[in-house]
Amino acid sequence: MKIRSFITHKLAEEYQDCQDRYSINVEKKTVAVSDGMSQSIFPHYWAELLVESFVNKIDWVPNTAATNELSSEWRKRVNERIEEMRKLGKQTWRVENNLAEGKSACATFLGIRFDRNLWSGDVLGDSCLLTIDSNNRITNIFTSQEGTFDNYPDYFDSNPKLKGKGKPKEITGSLNEGEKLLLVSDPFTGYLAKKKNEENHSGLIEELLRLEDHEQFCTLVNKWREQGMHNDDSTLVIIEYDGNFDFTSSHQDNLLLLIESEQKKTEEFKNQTLTENPEVELKDNPINSITEETSIISPKVESDKDNFQELFHQLNDLLLQIKSGLIGYSQKELKEIKKSLPDLLNNAKHLINRLK
Repeated sequence: MKIRSFITHKLAEEYQDCQDRYSINVEKKTVAVSDGMSQSIFPHYWAELLVESFVNKIDWVPNTAATNELSSEWRKRVNERIEEMRKLGKQTWRVENNLAEGKSACATFLGIRFDRNLWSGDVLGDSCLLTIDSNNRITNIFTSQEGTFDNYPDYFDSNPKLKGKGKPKEITGSLNEGEKLLLVSDPFTGYLAKKKNEENHSGLIEELLRLEDHEQFCTLVNKWREQGMHNDDSTLVIIEYDGNFDFTSSHQDNLLLLIESEQKKTEEFKNQTLTENPEVELKDNPINSITEETSIISPKVESDKDNFQELFHQLNDLLLQIKSGLIGYSQKELKEIKKSLPDLLNNAKHLINRLK
């Protein structure tokens, strides 16, 4: 089985903001994808726990009882991160308030395990499995959802007192000569589901199958976004039958390395700016930095004050994106960022007037 896997973030965000997670265990012949929902808190930790548990523990079954056992580990990782934030002098009150209110992480899930060319697994939500025939046409889309995909998919919840949404669906099949499997997060699910009944949709699959590296993947994602694919974190795992039952990974994006590379470029940009413009002061303050908590959670807000705080952090986020990402951004991406600013500023003015 030949495997290629790719991941990227939303337009105008960074890899450190990506809530998708995937994992591949070549020895155990297991693959899993999870999409942490941005409306919850620290969803990337929850997504990580789900995919790691599935691919590394061959008898782990993603059901309510099993995921409830992961809740304490999720809470542990969150508390460790809060402590790290404190040591760095970052604000933690918003995270702590959300935890005190019982807010939690939510994530969709897809995982499959292979026995020779037979596969079986579980799916919950709109992280889906697509089967592709020898003519590169979609033959099935495996999901727990009924009807059309929307903005509120089925998910596992990190709070054992909450039920989450939906019920995991068991799936099985076989991968034979000329066939492929696509494990995808929701942007690909929604886009390809709409294209499935079009006569020429095999051309889209052929574009995916030509991908060989991360840059090609990002280029294709940007192209499809311009053609209507939803702007969200995007994950794709391609599994092809090659006559061998062992797993062979020809390309695998490493999200941690992508984050490290991104942070290195940001630091180099700052240093270059200081060298060329010594009068410019770049330091961590509320004007030109974004805190860890605001980059990874999007809590529901319940008052004008909370609304203003949330809006303020969104503006900080955009400013940081512009400052640290001008080099390498396309004109279209910069245009999208620019389009977001007026609405945010108008909302800020409105809230300021209400808070007076």
